[in-house]
Amino acid sequence: MQSCAHQAWNQPDGDFHGLIAQDPKVTAVLSPAEIEECFDSQQHLKNLNVVYQRLNI
Repeated sequence: MQSCAHQAWNQPDGDFHGLIAQDPKVTAVLSPAEIEECFDSQQHLKNLNVVYQRLNI
């Protein structure tokens, strides 16, 4: 959520993950497991080899 990102950015110890996990609009749509999956770097990197192959890198 943009409001959570803005709030986290403007706080010295901004915790975007924590703000998202507590946001009622987000939790109405996503389960705690789904929110955690969004912050899992391995989830985002799982297809990186395919991208490198397509780019001949």
